[in-house]
Amino acid sequence: MSVHAHGLHVRLGAFELGPVDLQVQASAVTALVGPNGGGKTTLLRAMCGLVEPSGGTVDVDGQAVSSLAAVHRARRIAFVPQRPAVPAGLSAREVVALGRLRLGASVAAVDGAMAAVGIEGLASRPMHALSAGQVHRVAVARALCQCVDSTRLLALDEPTSALDPVWSRELARVLREVAARGVCVIVATHDLAFAGACCDHAVLLTRGQVAAAGPWSRTATAASLAGLFGTPFADAHGLADRPIALPRW
Repeated sequence: MSVHAHGLHVRLGAFELGPVDLQVQASAVTALVGPNGGGKTTLLRAMCGLVEPSGGTVDVDGQAVSSLAAVHRARRIAFVPQRPAVPAGLSAREVVALGRLRLGASVAAVDGAMAAVGIEGLASRPMHALSAGQVHRVAVARALCQCVDSTRLLALDEPTSALDPVWSRELARVLREVAARGVCVIVATHDLAFAGACCDHAVLLTRGQVAAAGPWSRTATAASLAGLFGTPFADAHGLADRPIALPRW
């Protein structure tokens, strides 16, 4: 099972993505890495069927995402945006439960998702009373709550941007567990320590084009990242003491 972009092309104003040919493997975590404005968010949203391509297709298990009815898309794809839109008047638990909106209520799914990101104690707190990091954890829990046996793709856009190091490490663990259930997990991130801790594959993206793709250890090297970002990188160790490349200041 995989999620496959075939000749994917998206035009948003003056920006163009693609054409992109990309296969995201099941049971693995893939990182999208690249400079600001390179197309990471656009590619994620297009793969989830949230942006209409001007050319090409995205297939999930051989079926075009664009052909899926909303309820079937909800069963196959879960998405965590970079800036989660959450209704301020709802409690954290009510927002997490929105992940079941098209799938049917499940107390167990809500409880399990909240426990996975450690927000059980925030259940009754209104969203406007939460910090940015807590809001992100609620958004991740909402997507996890949506993940069912038929889920094929979990996509996350900068999920650690508001998280402290402890919860970045915990999120890496959670994503590994989701991938182990046979899900394709893809995450757009600038957090190289986080990506190095949980990602099996890397896709380097710049100016709307894939510069390189492959196993993390052979793709996200100091040399390749230096070329991608135009600044020196050096080998280092990140979360879980896994080798990564970090910029030299």
